[in-house]
Amino acid sequence: MAEQQSQPSAGRPGASPGAGPSRVVRGAETVAREALALVGLVDGSCRILINGEPGLLAAPNGHPQAVVSLTVRGGRIVEINVMADPSPPRPS
Repeated sequence: MAEQQSQPSAGRPGASPGAGPSRVVRGAETVAREALALVGLVDGSCRILINGEPGLLAAPNGHPQAVVSLTVRGGRIVEINVMADPSPPRPS
C-alpha cells in the first residue's frame, strides 16, 4: 500500500495556496495523483539520503523549500513524506 504524509501549514502567515493540515493519503492512484502536484519541486532539486533511504531536497534558486523522503520495500515505494516550507519561494 502506498502512503504519503504532508506537513501541516494551514493558517500560517504566507502559507502557500492549497497548503493544509497534515494528512495521510493512501492507495497507489491517490498517492500518484498527489505526488504529481510535487513535480514543481523537481526544478533546482538534488537527490539525497535520509536515514539511509532515498530522498529529494528541493531548493529552487538555492533556497531550500522542501524535503521529500521515500521509503522503499521490495523495490517499491511504500511511503512518501513531504516537509515543506509553507512560505512562498523567495525571488532569485
